Amino acid sequence: MKWKYYIVVFFCLGLLFFTFFSLNCELAKAQEVEIKKYHKHKIYNKVTEVKNNFLEKLNDVNVQKDLNYTLYLTNEIYSYKNYCSVVLFYEEYTGGAHPNANIWTIVYDTNKHNIVNLEELISLEKVSFQVRQNLIINPRIVNTLWMMEGTTSKEEYFLNYVMTDKGIIFYFPPYQVAPYSSGTFEVLVKL
Repeated sequence: MKWKYYIVVFFCLGLLFFTFFSLNCELAKAQEVEIKKYHKHKIYNKVTEVKNNFLEKLNDVNVQKDLNYTLYLTNEIYSYKNYCSVVLFYEEYTGGAHPNANIWTIVYDTNKHNIVNLEELISLEKVSFQVRQNLIINPRIVNTLWMMEGTTSKEEYFLNYVMTDKGIIFYFPPYQVAPYSSGTFEVLVKL
């Protein structure tokens, strides 16, 4: 059964993901221990949720036995001042016209020992304005009305971000600001 093969691949990717996280969080030693514990717990919960949702879909009676169902996970880690950020990209194919691409992020403040709320850093109106300025000139934006709706100054549109030494990077999955064929978008907003 091919789905068993994909489960093994998924667990190998998960192990690689946690190993990569452990080796790349560039913080002071005391902070690093705290961040690893906290992020590993939150990240493990998210990866487990993604895996379980994927496996649930494979248990559907309509699953085609000869189709290759896949789940891919990758991540990036950022460290800036007292912030440690992780972005998880995951893509699953369970039939249909194309895979579903998703993004999930977490930003942790090592001084306050909590997850960062975006509005503590910058106003949503400023974020919306700067993101729109960047996206309006992007040739992959084929429908500006779609982009404008997906970047309205509401918290729900700016959940996926990381802190870097250049500013805040916002991630937009397919269908938020453009059709699937345009892919995902990353926009840097300077503080």
